[in-house]
Amino acid sequence: MAKPSDLPGANIGGSGTITLSGGASGSYHFTTVACLGEKSPSGKLTMSAAVGSPGSGTAAIIDFDGTGKFTLTMTVAGATPSIWQGQSAVGAAANRTVDTVKLTDLPITQMTGGTAKASGTLTCSGTQAMS
Repeated sequence: MAKPSDLPGANIGGSGTITLSGGASGSYHFTTVACLGEKSPSGKLTMSAAVGSPGSGTAAIIDFDGTGKFTLTMTVAGATPSIWQGQSAVGAAANRTVDTVKLTDLPITQMTGGTAKASGTLTCSGTQAMS
């Protein structure tokens, strides 16, 4: 039976930090970042990131749809867990290279109505699952 580390693009690694500011504050260091998609900076990319081991409760899913749109969904574990979401056109607030995503003051909204901004950089564990 294959282990997750045997699957293309699923090697454990990658890293980065997302910092929330404004209505919420906190800095989250992600130690597991996996990517699937196209190597082209304008192509499709789905990135999943976790703080510590998968299942820790703090995670992010980032999606570039290949048509210039970007989406971030982030769950934050804690005494009062929260879910944050943000969308934008690819540009100043969200952009990517082959294996790195950069956020700069991306407006995000908490599912319960709070607002904040997300900034940071995440780098994939590798490009094996990218074409």
